[in-house]
Amino acid sequence: MPSRSGDAPSLGAELGVDGVLLKQILPNCALHEHRVSGDDRGSLISLQTTAEIPFEIKRVYVVYDTKPLVERGHHAHKSLEQWIVCVAGSCMFTVDDGIERREVLLDNPNKGLHIGNGIWREMRHFAPGTALVVLASTLYDLEDYIRDYDDFLAYARGEMVR
Repeated sequence: MPSRSGDAPSLGAELGVDGVLLKQILPNCALHEHRVSGDDRGSLISLQTTAEIPFEIKRVYVVYDTKPLVERGHHAHKSLEQWIVCVAGSCMFTVDDGIERREVLLDNPNKGLHIGNGIWREMRHFAPGTALVVLASTLYDLEDYIRDYDDFLAYARGEMVR
């Protein structure tokens, strides 16, 4: 379970992650700016474990072709961490640590949203053509998901989840 201390360091800062912290959203959730390389041919963003990403990448998946008015997410993870990049379009994330709920707009591939464990996430307002690339710290594990919000709140309080 993540720390709830008010003086928690920014995600990645304690691990020496390159790039710029744009905003500490919650103690276990932060928005980072990626370093962009480019010239007249276009731009490139490179993300690497231990350089930009503060965890070993075990899985990569893409969320795309989300229909209008559809919401996604509505879950938390007990141990998994994610780094999410919107490579096309835009969508709104709501992140929640059981104490506070915050909204984060992802609309540019130069931003990465690091969601640590113990954070509830919801995604909505997908623009047409939106594509999210998600880097995950673990392989898929159904037992790592908390899909009921009341169970999540109990987990955030340190209580057992059924």
